[in-house]
Amino acid sequence: MNGNRVGNGKLALDVGKSPAKSKVTHRGPNGETWTSRGAKPRWLVALIAEGKSADDFKVSG
Repeated sequence: MNGNRVGNGKLALDVGKSPAKSKVTHRGPNGETWTSRGAKPRWLVALIAEGKSADDFKVSG
């Protein structure tokens, strides 16, 4: 018996749920987005190399 698990190993309560979306924390000048998860995106690295700050592209609110 596998308790509350379904065939794929997930709990029966989790089946059909999509993962939570991360909120956008930075937005680039051309509409690019970043959630501050993982490595910095190339567009942000390039802007920082030009002397800008990541904080310049933070999304408020």
